[in-house]
Amino acid sequence: MKRRLSRLLFAAAATLIAAGTTLLALLALAPEAAAPAAIPLGEASFPTPTAAMSESPLPPPQGDPASDGPPLILPDMPAEEATSDSPTEAIPAAPTARVTAAPPRLIPDRITIPALEVDAPVQEVGWRRVVLGREIVGQWDTPQGYAAGWHNTSAPLGVPGNTVLNGHHNTQGKVFGGLIDLQPGDTIILWSGGQPFRYAVTQIMTLQERWRTTDERLENARWIQPSTDERVTLVTCWPRSGNSHRLIVVAAPAPAAPPGHRVR
Repeated sequence: MKRRLSRLLFAAAATLIAAGTTLLALLALAPEAAAPAAIPLGEASFPTPTAAMSESPLPPPQGDPASDGPPLILPDMPAEEATSDSPTEAIPAAPTARVTAAPPRLIPDRITIPALEVDAPVQEVGWRRVVLGREIVGQWDTPQGYAAGWHNTSAPLGVPGNTVLNGHHNTQGKVFGGLIDLQPGDTIILWSGGQPFRYAVTQIMTLQERWRTTDERLENARWIQPSTDERVTLVTCWPRSGNSHRLIVVAAPAPAAPPGHRVR
């Protein structure tokens, strides 16, 4: 009886070993599982260009913001397909701030961006008071038509300071519709009375504005504050079909292009 039981246990163990060997062999021959398909990114999580794109990025301006009014936020540029749930509410009959610095000053009246084939007039724009959450802040106006808007409390040309311009990206002529395609080193030329001032792009950033707190939006606005160095900052919206983010392009003075050199 004991001998018979031993034979049965031996046979069962042999069967289990054979089954395990077969399973291991099948796993070894099975092809690797295919990688899962990429999931499209939503509007709030699309890839964001950062200052790391540039070899010599400029830091945010360290100058003090204007003290003759409320804190200023980036301009709101409603998109053609934007929803109506705007986070701001305009206050009627809001005064517009104007600069009081003594002349002469070289004010930009034209902008050209060779890489994007942009050649547009520059209009002077001010800001208006709006209600944001429970606070009153200043929000920059935007130009009409195919034009860029020069922030009239920002720096003139050819002197230390931050010269700030904004423009639409998918409406009103789309003057800044191609800013997302700029690369570090590309040339931006601002003109004043026919005199050119050349700048080279140093960085491109997208900063989320919609659904952000007042403090976060004020933090974004540090890029349009006064600076102690000479620079140009261009502001528009993003993505192409909306305006949930602000696209910021920063450029530093560039040497004049030599004769015959093709400017990009």
